[in-house]
Amino acid sequence: MADDQDRVCVEDVEDDDDDFSRDGDELYDVNKEPDLGEAEDQAQDELERRLDAFEMEAEQAPPIENAVSETVGENATSHNQSQGQSGGGVRAPAKKKVRGPTTSFKKPVGPMVLEYDKAGQRVGKFCRPYAIHVGICARKIPITLRMREVPPHLIDTFWNDTRSLFNISNDAAKRRVFESLLAERFRGFKSELVRCWITNRKKKPKKKKGNDDEVINEELLPWQKWPNISKDDWEAFVIQQSTKEAIELREQNSKNAKMKQYTQRMGCKTFGEWRETWVNEGVYPTSLLGSSKGPSSSTITTLVSRAGDFFCSLHARDKETGKWAIKAPETKEMADKLIEHTEELVEGKLVPSVEKDPFTLALGKPYHPGRVVGAGGSLLGWEKVMGPEYTKSGRS
Repeated sequence: MADDQDRVCVEDVEDDDDDFSRDGDELYDVNKEPDLGEAEDQAQDELERRLDAFEMEAEQAPPIENAVSETVGENATSHNQSQGQSGGGVRAPAKKKVRGPTTSFKKPVGPMVLEYDKAGQRVGKFCRPYAIHVGICARKIPITLRMREVPPHLIDTFWNDTRSLFNISNDAAKRRVFESLLAERFRGFKSELVRCWITNRKKKPKKKKGNDDEVINEELLPWQKWPNISKDDWEAFVIQQSTKEAIELREQNSKNAKMKQYTQRMGCKTFGEWRETWVNEGVYPTSLLGSSKGPSSSTITTLVSRAGDFFCSLHARDKETGKWAIKAPETKEMADKLIEHTEELVEGKLVPSVEKDPFTLALGKPYHPGRVVGAGGSLLGWEKVMGPEYTKSGRS
C-alpha cells in the first residue's frame, strides 16, 4: 500500500502539470480544490487551528542559536539597571536580530532527513515539520504577488534552505514537488486573508485579555499580526481583492464549490497518518486488508489501496456515539458500490482497465486523463500511480 503523505483532494489530484507556474487567482476548478473537511468537525478544525498557531509562533520565534545569548544579554541589562538605578525604571525591550526566510524553524535534536517513496512523495516522521517549514516560507512571499511573479532568487533561497534543513539532494523532481507545495500553501494563505479580513466568511481567533485586564476590542490586521506583511502591502492586497473581476471570480468559485459531490473528512491529516487509526478502529474494510497490506507495484494492489483509503476518508466520527459513519446517503451509496466492485476485483471477477475499474463504475464517471481519484500527493499523474502500461488504453 502506498503511504501517501500529502493532503488529499477527494475529487481529483493534478497530473504532472507544475503547480508552481500557475496563477494563484485562476478560475476555480472543483476537481482541483483541496478539501479541508466540513466546519462541523470540531476536532479537525481545532487541529488545523493549532497547526496555524504553531507556524505563527515558529515564524516569530528567535533563532535557536541566538536564544541563549539574547536571554543572557537581557538579564544582564535588567541586572545593571536594578543595581545602578533607584525607583524601578522601565526596562527597554531586548532587540531581536534580523532573521532570514527560514532560520526561525525550531529544529529537533539531531539531523532531519526527509525520505521519499518510489513515486517521489515525502514519507517518514519529518513530513509534518517539512510541511510546517514550507508554510513558513510561503508567508515570506509578498502577498501582492502571484506565484509566477515571485523572484527566482527567492525561490532558490527557500529551496536551498529547505535542502540544508532536511538533508535533501538537489534533485529536479524533488524541487518541483517542493515548489508545488509552496505554491499551494501560498495560495491557501492568501485565501485565508481574504476569508478572514475581506469577505469575513471565516471567524478570526478570539482576542485574549491584555496586561491591564481589559479586553482588546480592536482586531489585529494582518500587517499587525504577521511581521512579513507591511501595511502598504496589505492595503494594496485589499485593493486587488476588491476589484470587480476579483469579486466575480470569488462568486463563481463559490458556485463551483457547491457542485462538489463527495467530501473527505480527514482535516489536515493524510492517508498515511489516518490509515493506522482506520484499521485499528474497524473503519477499513476487512475484505480489502489482505490485499492492501504493504507496498506493491501491481495494478490490483494499487487499486485496492486507493479504494480503501478513499472509502475511509468519507467517514466522520459521530460526536455523540464516537462511531465512524458516512453521513450523506448518496455518498454512502457510492462508497458501498466502490467496495463492492473492489471486492469483485480481489476475487478475480472484474478485470480492470483504465476505462472500467472500481472507481469509474462506482462514481459513474468516465476516465479522465491526468486525474487520479483516491491517490494523494503532489504532481502525481496516472503513470506515476498506476504505471504506463495501465494508462495506454486511455490515450487512444
